[in-house]
Amino acid sequence: MNTKKYPIILITLMLCSYLAPVLDSQEMSEPIKPFETSSRSSACIGDICISEAFVNAFGSETGAVGPADWTSGEWVELYNSGTTTVDLSNWILDDHYDRPLSMTTNHVVSPSGATNMEILAGDYIVLARNGDGGSCGFCMKNTNGMVNLKDTSGSLVHSITWTTSPSEGVSLIEDTSNPTADWIESATLSPGESNQGGTPTGPVYFPGDLVVNEVMADAYPSYDNGTWPEGEWVEIHNQGNSPIDMTGWHLKDAAGTTVEFNQNHLVGYTADPNSMIINAGELRVIAINGSSNSGVLNNAIETLSIHWPNGSIADEVNWSSNEPGFSLSRTHGTDEMFTSAYPTVNATNIGEINTLATMSSDLIITEYLPSTNTTGN
Repeated sequence: MNTKKYPIILITLMLCSYLAPVLDSQEMSEPIKPFETSSRSSACIGDICISEAFVNAFGSETGAVGPADWTSGEWVELYNSGTTTVDLSNWILDDHYDRPLSMTTNHVVSPSGATNMEILAGDYIVLARNGDGGSCGFCMKNTNGMVNLKDTSGSLVHSITWTTSPSEGVSLIEDTSNPTADWIESATLSPGESNQGGTPTGPVYFPGDLVVNEVMADAYPSYDNGTWPEGEWVEIHNQGNSPIDMTGWHLKDAAGTTVEFNQNHLVGYTADPNSMIINAGELRVIAINGSSNSGVLNNAIETLSIHWPNGSIADEVNWSSNEPGFSLSRTHGTDEMFTSAYPTVNATNIGEINTLATMSSDLIITEYLPSTNTTGN
């Protein structure tokens, strides 16, 4: 046996025990996971979404933050794109190891002086570790990080990821060209305000499973601005394999008019949250319901798109003409629409109107009377 190795081993052990307290307590306290993140963000499926995250603060990253200094500690900004106030008390915001941040007012740094966990419609709330010290109850990694937002039922509403560490003192925002991509560096910090990113060069397309299937753009004999079952309507189809929560989804026409998937337009909507779910393969109808004096959809040249809750375009169709009282159906595999033989609400689309005379049917003419008397009256 070679006894000369023992002094080297003892020295190594002594050095390790001496250096252990110096190592970052946050990194040492994190459990080992068998994977790291890489472009696994999810598009937000509700009114409450993560809108900005500050993960690489100056200094210890645990300091208190606020109007005087937003760079001394980690924080996450949420935005309410809905029309009602939401109480976040029982919501969950957790990190890559499922460690939650307590949803209490001592973590709210904007609006300042918050006395509850409510976020108003169209408003922001910023939650921070806010000087919680070095222990990692909730903490965000600089690289390969993740933050998840879950509602009161524990269902995932929004998940954001990043692989590369952002520059120190720079926040992360969504890559608007792809809601499932890693988040990117912002142009400037904007806690409690709309994000300051690059100027969009055009609409952002991110194809989804929710598509336009059939459209009634020229209602007849009712008026275009009639209410369901009269008036204009759009039938949508979930062509995917999983249910989709339609909260926050909306239609938009070429003029920029928005029709939300909500109680005012979604046929079959009830107080039950499940009524906002469209199952795989299911059809649902969005009724325009008198949104203007003359309807919304153009009878002639028009473009209609379905938008994700974050505004990205999931699907788009267009048409140049139609017939009063006849619906427009989707040409499979394209964004073109054709005039249907007749409307097929919540049913399989029928063929084109010009094929109506040649379509087979169980209904046949068995007798007719061309003349009732010698005068022909």
